[in-house]
Amino acid sequence: MSNVTAPVIRGRAGSPALVGALTAYAGVAMFVTAACATYLSVRNASGADFIEPKMLFNNYVAFMIVATFVLASMAAGWAVTSMRVGQRRWATSGFGLAVFLNAAGANLVWFIVKGLGLGASGSTYPVILYGLFIVVAVTTTIGFVASLSGLLRTLGGQASAAQPHYGVLAAWGQHLAGASWVAVYATIYLLK
Repeated sequence: MSNVTAPVIRGRAGSPALVGALTAYAGVAMFVTAACATYLSVRNASGADFIEPKMLFNNYVAFMIVATFVLASMAAGWAVTSMRVGQRRWATSGFGLAVFLNAAGANLVWFIVKGLGLGASGSTYPVILYGLFIVVAVTTTIGFVASLSGLLRTLGGQASAAQPHYGVLAAWGQHLAGASWVAVYATIYLLK
């Protein structure tokens, strides 16, 4: 028989700050869903005239953004798993990698927006398209701040095996950012 015991999880998983943050994440997820549904609804109502002829679809960069955010979500999940088994160094590395990948993803989103080639016009397409990218920018910021807070809380000892809730909250923020870009990517690039 082994003398190794699993760490006891303590802390307040139902604290007002955590419940509030998870509620905010759910609200942002609903907002992303509504923005994608608005895009599809207006596109279907407008018919073939909806997409501007000069629109430049950069599928390669868009897919790289999806890959970047999926990797960032995996890094945040790795950080939480490492934290739960008491590997603080690995948890710090996971959140650090997620922060770096969020910055890279934000840079790629900026690159794709700059390369769209759309300006002010009489069409509703640029308004809705840029609205979707604003939603992605907001969720990317949430993912970056969540991963950075997970990194800082892990370094400060506030998120640990005994109390992993702050790390879990940071990972949920990162997962929200990844899921948001996957939804926007599918809406713009796969359902066009």
